[in-house]
Amino acid sequence: MMTMAWSGLTRLSAHDGTRTAAARLATGRRVNQASDDAAGLAISERLLATSRAQGVIGRGINEAIGRVQQADAGLTQIAGLIQDARDLAIESGNGALKASDRARLQTNYEMLLAQIDATAAGTRLFGQSLLIAPQESDTPDLNRVFGESGRSLWLNSGIRPIARIPAGMRNVEIEVDALGADDDLQIFTTDGRHLLGTRLDDMVWRANRITTGEQVRERVMLRSLGFAPGAHYDDSGLLDGSAAFVDPALALAGEAALLETSLGGMTLGYSGDGDHQDDAPNDGRVSGSARHELLMIGEVTQSLLVMVVGSGSFGARARWTDADPTTAGSLDDAGPRVVLSADFGQASQGMTLALLPADRAALGLSGSGIATQAAARSSLSALDQALETVGSHRGRLGAQSRRLEQALGHCEAAAPLNQFARSRIIDADMATELAALARQRLREQIGPALLGQATLMPRQVLALLLGHG
Repeated sequence: MMTMAWSGLTRLSAHDGTRTAAARLATGRRVNQASDDAAGLAISERLLATSRAQGVIGRGINEAIGRVQQADAGLTQIAGLIQDARDLAIESGNGALKASDRARLQTNYEMLLAQIDATAAGTRLFGQSLLIAPQESDTPDLNRVFGESGRSLWLNSGIRPIARIPAGMRNVEIEVDALGADDDLQIFTTDGRHLLGTRLDDMVWRANRITTGEQVRERVMLRSLGFAPGAHYDDSGLLDGSAAFVDPALALAGEAALLETSLGGMTLGYSGDGDHQDDAPNDGRVSGSARHELLMIGEVTQSLLVMVVGSGSFGARARWTDADPTTAGSLDDAGPRVVLSADFGQASQGMTLALLPADRAALGLSGSGIATQAAARSSLSALDQALETVGSHRGRLGAQSRRLEQALGHCEAAAPLNQFARSRIIDADMATELAALARQRLREQIGPALLGQATLMPRQVLALLLGHG
């Protein structure tokens, strides 16, 4: 009975060994199920997760490198367009030119600015614009319009905001020079409250065919211009600039106090409208100190929209400190995030590609022109700053590209190492498994014969003892 039990166990063990060896040879794997090697299987699954992640990460990094290359190509084209515009500004500054000559140059200049916008918008990869930052509206922030604090620009007046003052800015100072034809500074909240400026019976509003709050709501308070949905005109708290006027030069020198209004802990100082202070009030003409209007805000607690209502062009200068990070800082966080590593059990690591706006508004060229010598000189300075900005953008792109290439190299080097480590754990040694299979089959064939011999031997011995041999 013991012999029979042992023989059954031997056959069962041999059968299992043959089946295991055959399975390993068929799949090429040493570990086909948890019972083969539970610990090895767990380790191999972790290595597989890391290896597969590296393949996906590599594709993402390659896409990001393509994005950076596209952006650099677009910036190269934009830099060339700025150089062409700069040449026109220099030419327009020549005192020997006629007004008609400058008008022709101005037309060419506008075409170049339009091409800058088209290039920035058209530099796309995977359906995303590379050189235009996402905005809630077409109205850029103050620091994007002026580029740097203290800079002066020539801009066009009208009934659309020239800039948004974001919450968080401090020591904001905006001075407007109407250049003889009245252009009035107006400040609105995004929900439609008219904080300071001139009432709708003023010449500048009537010149733009706006005399009622409903017309303001329909033509000015558009979501595309930065106003909130459902915004309605409210002048109940308006600081009317026609009631008084303070010389901005005296206010800046500390010799006079500006008119003031407050909202939500924010105090706004305002010079008032000079067109109501001369012998012919509200006639649309200003001169002397009355040409200038001034706005000062210590700390901006909610977003404001700046408008200069009129029908011509004006000079503007803006200063600020401690601006809310709406240029490089926030744009660094606004771009697409590229995953650089995602090893099993580890937090993913990555980098965010900074958005690098390079349209005319972002480069501080909105409203610039070369129709006059003075405008050409101002525009030349703006173009120089725009070239500096484009150069800075390209430098940042270079740094991002180097980091991406290093991450791609690391990913490409680590992937085969992970695959090799997993292979050593899970893959079968074909020579060893062939030998094991042959050994098991030999045992299966020889075992029954030996058992038969072992069963026969006692009978032969007994026959000899009894003398039957």
